[in-house]
Amino acid sequence: VAGSIGTTDKSKVTEAQGEYYRIHAEKLKDIPLYPHVKETIEHFKNKKLAIISNKRDEFIRKILKQHGLGHRFADILGGDTANCLKPDPCAVKLIMQKHDIPPDRTLIVGDMTVDVETGKNAGVRTCAVTYGFDNRAKLEQARPDLLIDDFQELTNLIQ
Repeated sequence: VAGSIGTTDKSKVTEAQGEYYRIHAEKLKDIPLYPHVKETIEHFKNKKLAIISNKRDEFIRKILKQHGLGHRFADILGGDTANCLKPDPCAVKLIMQKHDIPPDRTLIVGDMTVDVETGKNAGVRTCAVTYGFDNRAKLEQARPDLLIDDFQELTNLIQ
């Protein structure tokens, strides 16, 4: 934030950050789900699902509530509620420990190379989706275990 507004004055940075969060919170109602996400999450209703994001926890929860999916996640750790930020694996390890899920039964799915790095750092399998933030070429360089073009492909890849 300091770099964006050209000052390191703590009060001005805090003010600018607050304004950013206010505007971002208003725009959350306009965030759609990617295709087949809701159906795929419903398909895995008997699995332990969690969200680990560098996005603020409150924003994640608002998006999930808007789409009627909040109840499908055993855990949600945002950038302000996890003890670390990706690619540090501490949040992945915390969720695995809390729910007694071994690494070989864990898959981290994401649209950025940092998600793949996080999974590798945690010692779990990784899946990158090609339609999000990072493009296919960048994701391929990160060498995920799986690379999918449609979220629904997970229903055929995971038992």
